[in-house]
Amino acid sequence: MALNNDNSETSSARTTVLAPGVVESRGIGTKGKSREDVTLEIETFLNGEAKFGFWAETRAYFTVWIFITRLPGPTWVDLHPGFLMRGMTYFPLAGSLVGAFVSVFFDMANVTLGLPCGVSAVISIASSFWITGCFHEDGLADSADGIGGGWSTSQVLRIMTDTRLGTYGCGVLILHTIAKVELLSSLGPSNWYLLDDAELSSHCYMSGAGPAL
Repeated sequence: MALNNDNSETSSARTTVLAPGVVESRGIGTKGKSREDVTLEIETFLNGEAKFGFWAETRAYFTVWIFITRLPGPTWVDLHPGFLMRGMTYFPLAGSLVGAFVSVFFDMANVTLGLPCGVSAVISIASSFWITGCFHEDGLADSADGIGGGWSTSQVLRIMTDTRLGTYGCGVLILHTIAKVELLSSLGPSNWYLLDDAELSSHCYMSGAGPAL
C-alpha cells in the first residue's frame, strides 16, 4: 500500500526504518558476548561440526532443501543458520530438483492426460507454488509494493516489511504468473534433454543467482 508523500518527513534521507542508534543499542545480537567471542564461536563451528565431511555436507544440503521447499527432510536436520550458510553452494542442486518436479507435472498433464500446453503450464506452475510455498512470489510482491508505493527510502523499506499485499504487489504477481504461463506453454511438450528443459534450467539458475550475488 502506498504511503502519502510527506515533504516534512525528517527521515527521508535515512536508509533504514529504525531510528538512529537503535541498532547500536542492541549490540551484536548475542547478549553478553564480545565480537571476539562471536568470531571464536563461528570459527569453532566451522572447524568442528560444520567441518567439511560427508555428514556435514549432507546436513547442509538438507538444510537448504527444507528452507526452499515444503517437503520434509531427515528428522535430524533443522534450519540451523550456520548450516544454511554452509549449504548455499547447494542451491542450484536443490533448484534443479524442484525444476524436475515441476516438469513432471507439465508432461503428466500434457502427454498423459492430453491437456493443451496452456492448461498444462497452469498445472505445472501451480505445483511450483505448492512445493516452494510461493517463496519467490512473496519476495517479488513485497519488492513491487515497496518500490512502487514508497516515496523515500525509509517508506520503501517500511512497506516491504509489511505483511499485507498491496496494489503493486498484486498487479506484478498477476503479470508474473501470466508471463510464466505464456512462456512455458509456448515451448510445447518437453523433450527431456537437460539443457532443453526450461524449468529445470531456470530453477537451477535462479537458485544459484542469489548465492553468487
